[in-house]
Amino acid sequence: MKVCLIMMTCLAVITGCGDNYPNNGQLSLKGSILGLQVVGHQGTVYRMDKNQFSRWKKTIDDANLDNLSQERLLSLREQFIQSSMINTAFSNQPLLTANPFNLTDHVDNEYAAIEDQRQTLSDQISQEQKSLNELESIFSQSKNAKSELRRIAAEYIARKKALKTDVLEKIEIAKQSFSTLRLSPKEIKSLQFNLGYRRGLNNFELDDHTMSCKQRLKGTYRARHHAEHYIYAEPIAINNIVHCAYYKTGGQIAKIKKKMRAAFQAEHETQVKAAAIAKLKEIILGNTLAKKASTVKQDHPSLVKQSKMVTYEHRNTYSKAKKNIARLKQKLIELQGINRKYIADEMTKKLHSLLKQAQPYYRLETLQDYLEIESKIQPDGSFTLDSGEDFYLISIQPSKRNRPSSIKFGVIRMQKFKDKETAVLPVSQLFSFNQLTDITL
Repeated sequence: MKVCLIMMTCLAVITGCGDNYPNNGQLSLKGSILGLQVVGHQGTVYRMDKNQFSRWKKTIDDANLDNLSQERLLSLREQFIQSSMINTAFSNQPLLTANPFNLTDHVDNEYAAIEDQRQTLSDQISQEQKSLNELESIFSQSKNAKSELRRIAAEYIARKKALKTDVLEKIEIAKQSFSTLRLSPKEIKSLQFNLGYRRGLNNFELDDHTMSCKQRLKGTYRARHHAEHYIYAEPIAINNIVHCAYYKTGGQIAKIKKKMRAAFQAEHETQVKAAAIAKLKEIILGNTLAKKASTVKQDHPSLVKQSKMVTYEHRNTYSKAKKNIARLKQKLIELQGINRKYIADEMTKKLHSLLKQAQPYYRLETLQDYLEIESKIQPDGSFTLDSGEDFYLISIQPSKRNRPSSIKFGVIRMQKFKDKETAVLPVSQLFSFNQLTDITL
């Protein structure tokens, strides 16, 4: 707090006239934290008469810049850039200090810069979209691979179900044909639809392909008298192994079995053989299909690898690219609405703002044209008043940056100190630069 106040710049106006005015002045720092060294280093006493002060106030009548036209603002700009203080303080604001200056040229340059921004944004969007497309291709390949794995497994399951359906349909057809058997209704009702199968040798080459299913079964079946009355389909090779499918006729004793078997005609045999073969396929091929459905991933390693192509880094990059594209598109939309008129209006607003900021600098520098240095304030706060003027202006500016906002003024009217040894101005009577125009001498 103390340092900030020390850096504050102060001004004071002091007045004095005639032989009865004191020749000495004193800035009283009583009750102030301003250091004498700062005051003495930057403090200056100016003399100025009443008429000069009035003339200066007339030169700054453009106090309100809010309702000025663009033409008037440009005129003020030309006036302000004559100030060295403004050129120094606003050197980084070409809209205010560039010389020569043409608003149309500035608008054209800004419009060209915006066109470059639009093109840059479009290029960035294209680049991000390219990255997005590449990632989407990876995602699509991964998704397709997963779908293909599911499709293959589903196809195996569907084929297994189809085998089951085929068995049920053929059994139903065979059962319906039983109504024409030369048996009593009771005997027909007692018929069981028992299907069986027998597996041949694992070595297909060593298997005796001349043997019928009946021969194969009778040669190994422990109840050969039962096998004698079964209805056998032709041997069928599945997965390089010969299998036999057959239908077990009803009855517990040979006499009944023989009667049952004799009742089956060619059409009946055809139906039960078809059902037996369908059942055989369901068992043998169904098991194979179920196993294949459960080992799809092991059987298709390339598809599994492709299905796992998408990594966390891919997802993260994709998310960022989507957000970047949305942001860039929004910015591009905003730039699309900017034309030369909009730029000119915005520049006029900015110029208006800069002129308001520069106005105190212009006033301060103009004020100095109406001032003459009387003396410098000494480190102890004292100064001389030898010219005998009625009014004096004192300024204290500890900051090297000549900002009007840091300057303080104070007025001493010498009539108050007539016949006194010293004109004393307390620091408490100092005021800011923007209050100076309210002072009357």
